[in-house]
Amino acid sequence: MVSKYKLSFLSFILLCVFSGSLVSQNTVSTIPPLTENNGQDGIKFNLKTNQVIQITAFFSAMYSGTNDIEVWISPTDTSGTPNITAPGWTQIMSPQPVVTATTGDVDTAYFNSPYLLQPGTYGVWIGSASNTAIRYHNNTAALPSSFTDGIVTIETGTGIGFGGGLPTPSFSDRELVGGLIYQPAGDDAGIAEILSPSAPDCSNDNLYVQLVNDGGDTLTSADIDWSVDGIQQNTIVWNGQLAPFGGTSDSIFIGDVSSLNQGEELKVWASNPNGSQDQLPGNDTMRFVRPSYGDLDIPGQFVLCQGERDTINTGLSFSDHMWSDGSSKTFLEIETAGQYSVTTEDISTGCIQVADFNVIEETPVNLADSVNGCTVDGGTTVSGNVQGSYQWSTGASTSFLNITETGSYWVQVTDPTGKCVSSDTVYATIYDDPEAGFTGEVNFVTVSFTDTSNNGTDILWEFGDGSSSSNENPIHVYPGEEGTYTVTQVVSNICGSDSITQTFTVSPDQVNSVGNLKEINDLKVYPNPASSQVNIALDLTERMNVSIEITDMQGRVVMMENLGDVNGKQVYNFNASDLSSGVYILNIQNRKGSIGHHTLIVE
Repeated sequence: MVSKYKLSFLSFILLCVFSGSLVSQNTVSTIPPLTENNGQDGIKFNLKTNQVIQITAFFSAMYSGTNDIEVWISPTDTSGTPNITAPGWTQIMSPQPVVTATTGDVDTAYFNSPYLLQPGTYGVWIGSASNTAIRYHNNTAALPSSFTDGIVTIETGTGIGFGGGLPTPSFSDRELVGGLIYQPAGDDAGIAEILSPSAPDCSNDNLYVQLVNDGGDTLTSADIDWSVDGIQQNTIVWNGQLAPFGGTSDSIFIGDVSSLNQGEELKVWASNPNGSQDQLPGNDTMRFVRPSYGDLDIPGQFVLCQGERDTINTGLSFSDHMWSDGSSKTFLEIETAGQYSVTTEDISTGCIQVADFNVIEETPVNLADSVNGCTVDGGTTVSGNVQGSYQWSTGASTSFLNITETGSYWVQVTDPTGKCVSSDTVYATIYDDPEAGFTGEVNFVTVSFTDTSNNGTDILWEFGDGSSSSNENPIHVYPGEEGTYTVTQVVSNICGSDSITQTFTVSPDQVNSVGNLKEINDLKVYPNPASSQVNIALDLTERMNVSIEITDMQGRVVMMENLGDVNGKQVYNFNASDLSSGVYILNIQNRKGSIGHHTLIVE
């Protein structure tokens, strides 16, 4: 015979506790009649709420008896037979003994932790894991006065089975009156999300969070506290306006978390909503542990040596890569300067890192091809145009070189990265002060000048008759009359100038001579000076055989031509372009000898 227990039917009330008083009008719930459970140790109902509530405990009032009661909840209603082994069910109260010794006693069993429900409809299952049958009838248990605002729902049932191995119990009256205790959320602020750092942006050093209002009142202020690896940081005071029951803020900057190493925890929590105690502190905190992965450590700038190629390697073997040129290898070969980027995704953590870097071509050392300097000034100085380590051919290691002697000098420069080496050469000319000097040789009215100056780069001649020349060794023909002329030579270079003067006397009698012979009346040569054709005008007194002989100033015959029998006035010509520049003597001869001569200048 199955022993009979004085068990009540289960019925449920939602008891609203707010501001220290019972406020039944704030209770927003729908509880249908309890249903049979056909072989299950428990009963179920649907709970509906249109505001955020916090369930805290189960209570019961029994005539007598003891039962280990547990409570389960599902995010959906329990249409049909409940099955707490199905996915989605959560145990919110582990088995708790519920005992009453006399009629009207109330026993309360608190949940493992308060359970928060957002607005919606939920399935609730309350039962026992013991071999105790649960049956119903229409008796109503008397509740204490403190629960008189509760809602008692009773259903009658027969032969509904049991959950153990005992025989089917006989039909007997059993009754259990109970309910769930909850309170609506008032002021409740929480951290909805840590926006950064977070996967995939795991390496971000700026802490940004989003605040959520889980309470029933508009949230206008809250404190946000945070810690890095257990070390609490400065409190951030937030002010704004968030709507009740789920209103979220924009991104809120909290602080710099660059000190957060891989594997360390970042913790953020909210408190003091609207300046009051948080009603539901269990939902206030969010945590982030910086994952362990390889850092993408690429410098912001690379130097590409002139005429070479370089390889940029991330060293992240366990990451997917995407370079700016579309390649996906762990390295990138670079041949030209420009802007580049790489994105890596750690295979195990999903953390994404991005690096932008600039590649610039090496600026090689570039010296002038040649430089000049003066001895009086201590020479000259040559300076390099790039940063780096210098090595000159003289052994100097400065970025500049003082040069005091004429010659060729080279330099080799290693850039600051130590990877690029360039070189160049300069030729330096060091000048002494110029010294003027010259000689002159007079031939009739023509003077041939020879430069004997030193250290000059430029020369100027003033011939004393208003003419000048910049030739090194000029030949000057003075007017056809006797005179004395002062000749000045000026030589100069970058360091200064020097001058010297000399006097020369020329005589026209030496220019054109027909002697005292009666064979010739006149002799003219034109143009003179000449560079191409030369005309010779003769005026002979009688017919004779005539020849022309041209000699240089050393007496060497450079040209001879027989004119044949000539009488009276005649003009002959020849090409002087075959002669070198200089002063020549043109002789007119017959069988007896010279009958006249004339000076010829060839330019």
